[in-house]
Amino acid sequence: MVAMPVLESVVASVVHDTSLRMSDPQFAQVAVGHFVQSQPALASYVSGRASRIGGAQGVLEVAFHAELLCECLRAVRGKELPAVPLRFLERAAKGDPVAELHAAEPALANYVASNVEHASVRLELCRVGLALVLALG
Repeated sequence: MVAMPVLESVVASVVHDTSLRMSDPQFAQVAVGHFVQSQPALASYVSGRASRIGGAQGVLEVAFHAELLCECLRAVRGKELPAVPLRFLERAAKGDPVAELHAAEPALANYVASNVEHASVRLELCRVGLALVLALG
């Protein structure tokens, strides 16, 4: 897993900064775009799950929150994250990604649990988050 787990204070800081940036009407679009460009395999996977997560709105929701997870991981690492290879997503798709993300990165799992309303979206976001964490292992 990540050498140093993400602390709740880091998540709180990223969420606070994000809420301030939400005053810019283009911020969410830019955040989603950054995730799609920096994590093409994960973005492709999420797009492929559209019918299970509420269509385009679900895809955007997962991508937006995934970018926040990436921001938290970047804050801990102090640098940009590498693109996650598909093999880590395949690993994250096995078992219980919600429990595994909680065991590996409790602060990120708590963020997902408290900020994502729909269970299907939460599940896919946990898969994506777990793939990110596994790749940084």
